[in-house]
Amino acid sequence: MARRVPAREDPRVTQTRSVVLDAAATLLAERGYAAFTMDALVERTGVSKTTMYKHWPSRTGLIAAAVRAMAIDPAAPDTGDVRDDLITLALDSLDAYTGPRWSGLASVLEAAAHDPELRASLQSAVSTRFSAPRAVLERAVSRGQLRAELHVDTAMTILIGAIFFRLRTADLPQVRREVPTIIDTILDGLRSRQAD
Repeated sequence: MARRVPAREDPRVTQTRSVVLDAAATLLAERGYAAFTMDALVERTGVSKTTMYKHWPSRTGLIAAAVRAMAIDPAAPDTGDVRDDLITLALDSLDAYTGPRWSGLASVLEAAAHDPELRASLQSAVSTRFSAPRAVLERAVSRGQLRAELHVDTAMTILIGAIFFRLRTADLPQVRREVPTIIDTILDGLRSRQAD
């Protein structure tokens, strides 16, 4: 039986989606989540609301797609040491996620705390972007560097949450300096007792 080859998307559709998502990310950075409107996006891009709603069923879905489009999926470092891997990954992520376009992310995350639809859309939008920290932690468990019973999802939440929270209270150079201390403090609770 012949295998069906997926149809290629029309380049004009791809271009329109790219223009809308790029403009959405810029508007979020400029205005924040609360002041982000579809009308402003239409004015910025010249793309009609009807066209936008063909691609994204709601404002929330479009914002989640813009966050997904900005997100990166960095390679998981493998130095042989979980501490060095996590520090490298954290510093690389800080460089990638702290540009001016990411300033709107804070308002999106705050809104998600009070909006179940946004929270669900955002979770599905970024869940695949945590493969690198997951790989580092799972590899460290298999090597005996972290506790065998470690709940990897919880550990990722603690690591990522600590660094992003610190970004809300300190400037980037300070957070970069503090990354090793943050990682060390968290690893103290995650390490296998045999790894000491």
